[in-house]
Amino acid sequence: GSTATMSVEDVPALDISSVPSSVPSLLPSMIPSMLPSTLPSTLPTTVPTNAPSNTPSTSPTSQPSSSPTEQRDLNLMKLFLTISTEDDLKTLGTPQNLALNYILYQDKLHLSPDSSNPSLQQRILQRYILGVFYHSTGGSQWKDQENW
Repeated sequence: GSTATMSVEDVPALDISSVPSSVPSLLPSMIPSMLPSTLPSTLPTTVPTNAPSNTPSTSPTSQPSSSPTEQRDLNLMKLFLTISTEDDLKTLGTPQNLALNYILYQDKLHLSPDSSNPSLQQRILQRYILGVFYHSTGGSQWKDQENW
């Protein structure tokens, strides 16, 4: 029997270039590539990076951003805290809490306070005060509850 031996001459020469190949190699390279790459990756990374990307993500993120509704809710709370206490606003069933919830979730005008528009803030406060008045005086028992 003959034994096959390989010599250095039998190993094909490596083609080293600065241009990436379009097909992955079968074996890992012994020579590290230059970092960072100038071409974007087409596959997602397995480890998150700390730096933000330059392009928007194509899939939903795991952490939702602050929605306009959440910001509206916070702005309304800040506005109503100028005339009501936090306890009155947060205690379920108080006239202030009922008026707040009406403006947040039922008011068809869906007004949102704008700090650069004092007349809009006054209009929202007026609606809130009328709601507090309605709930403080047993408005649900009124004979005429509409369009006042």
